[in-house]
Amino acid sequence: MSSLLASIAAGVLALAPGNLTDPRTPALSPSGDSLYFAWRGDIWVTDADGPIRCLTPGRDADVHPTPSPDGGYLAFTSLRSGDGAAYVMPAQGGESRRLTWHGGMDRILAWTPGSDSVLFSSSREGGD
Repeated sequence: MSSLLASIAAGVLALAPGNLTDPRTPALSPSGDSLYFAWRGDIWVTDADGPIRCLTPGRDADVHPTPSPDGGYLAFTSLRSGDGAAYVMPAQGGESRRLTWHGGMDRILAWTPGSDSVLFSSSREGGD
């Protein structure tokens, strides 16, 4: 784990020397080989041997990366739709898919053990 944290620190310093902000909401992959985190509104991934890669480049505010137990997918919360919806994408990058469609904030919490469902908290009102 310490080598992953060292990799993150080195990568972040290389990306933004003199303008460093802390990585947020770190999540270790089930295998322990990769570390996901939110930084400057994007989701990033690194491992002990490789560089830091941005998985969600753009102007969106993406947070709370949560890898699935099988390691195949990554769930996260994004403001790209304007309302804090839940999204899922392949764990090593690719096209994301929106999971929730309402006007409140959905924060990713976890996956079910079989990697088939995402658990999230919501600011929904009225039980709709």
